[in-house]
Amino acid sequence: MKNLAMIMTVVCLSLSGCGSTTDNSVQSAVPSSNDASVGKQITMLNITPYSPNSNIPAHIVSRCSSLGTQVSHYTRQSLIASGYRINRIDSVDAMSRGKNLLIEITDAQAENAGGLVAFGKSMTIEAKLYENGELIDTYKGTRKSNGGMFGNFKGYCSVLERNAKALGNDVGNWLQKKKVI
Repeated sequence: MKNLAMIMTVVCLSLSGCGSTTDNSVQSAVPSSNDASVGKQITMLNITPYSPNSNIPAHIVSRCSSLGTQVSHYTRQSLIASGYRINRIDSVDAMSRGKNLLIEITDAQAENAGGLVAFGKSMTIEAKLYENGELIDTYKGTRKSNGGMFGNFKGYCSVLERNAKALGNDVGNWLQKKKVI
């Protein structure tokens, strides 16, 4: 009995770190004036909103509530990997000082015929980069996915989240290639 308790204690202690995550994408510290990344600092929203002009089906908005979080998360990851410093806030004004990245989900569709036939799920975003209130550049991107292997057995929200990841990477690549910052 004593050995069983000892084994259980060791197992619990060794597993206690499993499943923990660290969000390394949080970078909101103010850089010093001699920091080379000062010019590569961007302010963006914690959660990407749906565009007020979008015509996204209500079932997607209500059931896929994490899409905005996913777009912001993957955009941040892509930008940080490219050497950008990200200031995450709950409200961004295009007219604010500095570089402000405004992203909106402008469309999302999830068709499904049922059965073993998978139809594409698509999402479109629009990203606008402002510097001191002036529009610098705009990016519009659409990604469509059938969900990959066994996509017809996946829910449409998980497939749309794949699109969110791809679009977040697309925004990072757009800023890197355009050298707008």
